[in-house]
Amino acid sequence: IIRNTEVNPSGKWIAFKELPSGQRWHPLYRQRCEKVLLKLADENTSLFSDVAGLFGKRMEIAGITADRITIHYPLPKLPVLICYTGWENGFDSNLTLYYDENAEEIVNIESIYSLAVGMTIMIEKIMRRHG
Repeated sequence: IIRNTEVNPSGKWIAFKELPSGQRWHPLYRQRCEKVLLKLADENTSLFSDVAGLFGKRMEIAGITADRITIHYPLPKLPVLICYTGWENGFDSNLTLYYDENAEEIVNIESIYSLAVGMTIMIEKIMRRHG
């Protein structure tokens, strides 16, 4: 799982598919994580924001535009941004997870994928139970 404990996050955010091995994993990742989270956020934006806020901290990140951005740490050196923008004026809603550009140097891509799916399942189960 852990590749290098000496590498630290750089602070530069990229989408999963921009990680060195992300393109290969992206179709499955998109289906299992981002599409599921987007559907949940669209169905109940307020509850989604509350649940994401239970495990992360709401923040603003320079260069990333979204209605809601929360940062999560599934591992101490693996920050993940969940960025959601709701439907507005004919524009579709959007949800993207961003990772630090050094994520794959710290943890292998399979682990990044597994952690993202785990976060998705956790958020989905809580929302289904309380929604």
